[in-house]
Amino acid sequence: MNGGRLDGIGVYSRNLHAELSKREGVSVLPVCFPPKPWQPALAHSFLGKAGFTGAYGANAALSALTSMPFRGADAVSRRIDLYHATDHLIPKLRGVPVVATICDALAVKRPDWINAGPGAFRSFLFKSSARWARRVIAISAAMVPDLVEHLGVPEESVSVVHMGIGQDWFEAVTAEEKRAVLKKYGLSEGYFLFVGTLQPRKNLESILSAYEALPEEIRSRRQLVIAGQAGWGSEALVARLRALQGGGRCCWLQYVPANELRALYQNARVFVFPSLSEGFGIPVLEAFASRVPVVTSNVSSLPEVAGDAAVLVDPRSVSELSEAMAGLAEDQTLAVSLAERGRARAALMTWEACASKTLDVYRKAM
Repeated sequence: MNGGRLDGIGVYSRNLHAELSKREGVSVLPVCFPPKPWQPALAHSFLGKAGFTGAYGANAALSALTSMPFRGADAVSRRIDLYHATDHLIPKLRGVPVVATICDALAVKRPDWINAGPGAFRSFLFKSSARWARRVIAISAAMVPDLVEHLGVPEESVSVVHMGIGQDWFEAVTAEEKRAVLKKYGLSEGYFLFVGTLQPRKNLESILSAYEALPEEIRSRRQLVIAGQAGWGSEALVARLRALQGGGRCCWLQYVPANELRALYQNARVFVFPSLSEGFGIPVLEAFASRVPVVTSNVSSLPEVAGDAAVLVDPRSVSELSEAMAGLAEDQTLAVSLAERGRARAALMTWEACASKTLDVYRKAM
């Protein structure tokens, strides 16, 4: 969960679970580690009661040092034919193949981009647990070299399976719902939009600088809307956002309920997502499905996700980002063309396709 909204891994786990459960001959049993007091009730209800004995960290350390399976693993193994770890919590089991979806290797590659850094021992545990998997799913081809180089995952054991987008994202929000969201947050239709947690790799500082570099005539007509909770390492960014809000042209929405998020997208003129690193980039697909033209990065997995349906920029070039934002804000022909291409591209990336390809990985692992 991320500030009350499912994060990328949560969206992936929920939709994959739903699609696999529809398949004939497939029975899905959610398994969890003991819940922590701060975990939301939604996670508890989704994960169910089956699980391991003891916390993940202690189990992982003991298994890495002794090569023994996790405590409680035998009880889990007796109930399943295959275990799929959909995040970094990958258990060591005996007699049951493990498939692991690893979204990225940032904990080892760029610890400065995540909360407090993993430390040498946590990095060792991550590498060890990654190698416990018989098959590894990478959510983009761009991530494969990182998994091989930084986690030591054998390339021949990796399969690329893209994430998807739900069909509800393609549905038009009513005019009444759109007006209600605009009124609630004090917005004017046709703004620049970013959706995501405020953290270093999301590159929000460049968005703010690019917006400030836009001609006054554009800024006077188009607000900048940032939708996302403050994450680790965002103190300076938050201070800057609060200062910009005073001028009325920048609006920071720390939390937007899921039932309002589609209206927030569909009221936007341009979606701006110049992230420095993404395992996949679900917000880009959300914007595509919402018929919003996109400016995104030419690095990491984002060109793979966007294809030719977005304006790709160097995320570290404020001038390039600002020029792209201005172009989509003012060029109606280009904006409409990209919006239609984006919607067509999003339609190719479904959770049904994701589930089918994931089943193929299961068959290879068994």
